[in-house]
Amino acid sequence: MTSRPPAGIVVGRGVWLVLPKGGVHGQDLAWLCLGVSLCGREPAEDRPGGVAVVVDSLAYPLADYLPEVAALVMEEFLLAELGRESRAGRVTYCSRHRAYAFDWGTERPFSEL
Repeated sequence: MTSRPPAGIVVGRGVWLVLPKGGVHGQDLAWLCLGVSLCGREPAEDRPGGVAVVVDSLAYPLADYLPEVAALVMEEFLLAELGRESRAGRVTYCSRHRAYAFDWGTERPFSEL
């Protein structure tokens, strides 16, 4: 890719996120962007014109909806594409509190690339 995609959202230097035609909820957008940013600048390092990460769809069971999961899924997908295994994002479940705890591996999870 040599220029900004027509419908892309800038996530970082040389990295754009292209959403499904129907769009996504604002909270999902924020978490998808975080998932991309967890991979740092690596997605665009070998692509001088930049890279577009295209989301064809975002589907999940509403009963189990946790917006943070979008970030984990995006990071996992990009790491697989990059051939990397180490992750910044992590999730644990506390049965005592019946809640999930997310850790982003950084004090400022929404920092700029």
